[in-house]
This record gives sequence, structure tokens and C-alpha cells, in this order.
Amino acid sequence: MAFFEYAEKHQIPLMIHNNDPLMHWDINKISPRSRAKGWYYDETMPSQSYFFDALDRVLAAFPRLKAAIAHFGFYSDDLPRAEAMLETYPNLRFDITPALIIYDELSRTPAQSQAFFTRYHDRLIFGTDAENTLDSCTEVHASC
Repeated sequence: MAFFEYAEKHQIPLMIHNNDPLMHWDINKISPRSRAKGWYYDETMPSQSYFFDALDRVLAAFPRLKAAIAHFGFYSDDLPRAEAMLETYPNLRFDITPALIIYDELSRTPAQSQAFFTRYHDRLIFGTDAENTLDSCTEVHASC
């Protein structure tokens, strides 16, 4: 906890990748791509809710922490919870780097999602998970 205490005291911005989509805890529900990359968890790993709870404890202990939660924290299926977090922690941001499940979930409630994005537009960070290696570049664009 000393790490978070120091970051809060000195207002050092942090990017926190806290979780993964719920489907990653069920090998029968994850995408073939995720399965191939080994992005799944079995019963030897803590549950998704464990990681949500861990983040809640950190934020409660350090309410002035300047942090961005990667991939919308995988709260895209629970906008009221995401809104409550932003209301409770004024230095909190959400990174909306694409994880396709995020956009699928947000598109299920377009009016609610649009209202959220309109209200918190200044607390959302755009990013990318794109690989930047020469091999990945040439796979996409032969002219790289």
C-alpha cells in the first residue's frame, strides 16, 4: 500500500489494469482469439469480483489517487457502478482502449451509454492496445 500512498501524496498518475471480461473465467465462453492467447482463468485464480473488490479497497483507502482504469475497468455492463466511482473519486478516469466486449456491452444500452459519455467526456482517455512491433506492423500493412 506504500506505493499507492506515495502516488496519492505526490499526485503521480497511474494506469491500472484491474480486470478482464467475465467471460475469461469460462473457457467455453471466451473468443477463439483469447483462448489461443491463453487469456483465460481457471478455478486456481481469484474471481473477477475479487479484482473489482481489490480496486474498491485501494480507491477507498486512497480517495485522492490520480488513476485511470484501463479498458473501462470492464464496468461497461454496469454503468451505474462506473458513474458512482467517478462521482466518488474526483481524480479517477476511465481509459476506453478498445476491448471489443466493452463496445458490445455499451451498444446494448445506447441512450444510457451516450448520456454517460456526454457527462464524463472529460474523464475518459482514449488509447490503443495495438502492437507496435515490426512483425505486427507488416502483418497489417505491407508498407510499414
